[in-house]
Amino acid sequence: MNKEVNEKFFELLKYSVGASAKFEELNITEDEWRAIYKTAIQQTVLGVCFYGVKNLPEKKLPPKMLFFKWYAEANELVNLNSKINRRAAKACRRLNKLGYRTCILKGQGNALMYPDQMMRIPGDIDLWVVVCEEGKPRMDDDAILAFTREKVGYTHFCYHHVAVPDFGGTPVEIHYRPAFMNNLIHNKRLQEYFKEQTPYQFSNEEPIQEEGMFIFVPTLEFNIVYQMVHLSNHFFNEGLGLRQVIDYYYLLKKRFDSGCRDDVAKLFKHLGIYKFATAVMWVLHEVLGMSTEWMVVPANERQGQFLLKEIMLSGNFGKYDTRVSEKMRNSEFGKNIQRVKRDLRLMGRYPSECLWEPVFRLWHWMWRMKHRAK
Repeated sequence: MNKEVNEKFFELLKYSVGASAKFEELNITEDEWRAIYKTAIQQTVLGVCFYGVKNLPEKKLPPKMLFFKWYAEANELVNLNSKINRRAAKACRRLNKLGYRTCILKGQGNALMYPDQMMRIPGDIDLWVVVCEEGKPRMDDDAILAFTREKVGYTHFCYHHVAVPDFGGTPVEIHYRPAFMNNLIHNKRLQEYFKEQTPYQFSNEEPIQEEGMFIFVPTLEFNIVYQMVHLSNHFFNEGLGLRQVIDYYYLLKKRFDSGCRDDVAKLFKHLGIYKFATAVMWVLHEVLGMSTEWMVVPANERQGQFLLKEIMLSGNFGKYDTRVSEKMRNSEFGKNIQRVKRDLRLMGRYPSECLWEPVFRLWHWMWRMKHRAK
């Protein structure tokens, strides 16, 4: 997509989140509409964009066939979100009855912050689960692994989660830690932060769109930190898409509306994500028109331009990155080669995470050997 169409796509996003009405003044050709639609798919923001499209004046709407196709897909999102909401609520209840505390990470929890819960394209269900002793939660890898082996089984496990069989058709990941970092020093600090925050994250009940149903979500203050780490994980490990960036936009909007003014800059520096966060702030301002008042750290244009370029080249989870061949993408060896190439490409700007990545990979292998089922 050329620069001019990119800019029109960004204006549609600004219009969709209510940051600007300029899109109504633009002339969009049929080819440009098709390119915008394709990019919305690649960035997994089809529902967000249609939230704006449906409010356009009639003479500014996309070509009729494209509009109806878009409309049908947006309606499918409503049904899909409704199903996953119910499954997420059921999963929370099921785990709580078994004596475990849980909350929803990202996903349907993030959707609650959108002006319409059904405009966000859902993914799998991520549950942060802790063991309770005498009413107090604690983080325990072996206890969670033993629980999932006994109660539901799992198809895969790694340092921060286990993948369990589909829950009513929706993939589920049970996390015993919300996230990790390649830099083992920063990761230790991050896990200490999670441990400090654990007692406050499992009693925040929120109603979902389905009548009478609730899910548990982390606190706003926790999400500001955790989801910035999550964005960086996507960026360094596979590719960051605009869906995750828009999640953070609505998170910062909720923070601003709540009057929260906690200074997280020092904590971001302590965790090694400050520089990345300045890039995210610039992307939020440039692509979504976010007010500088909402920013948790100052925006850095140079870092932000690089991040935005990577986002637009790679798409959600890096699935549309033409720099990666399908052959390499679909083999374990190929994925490892591409990961090394990605580390080399990002090393000049983010040397810490990239240089630590091979070390973490070896350390992770040893961790898996230690915690595998006996």
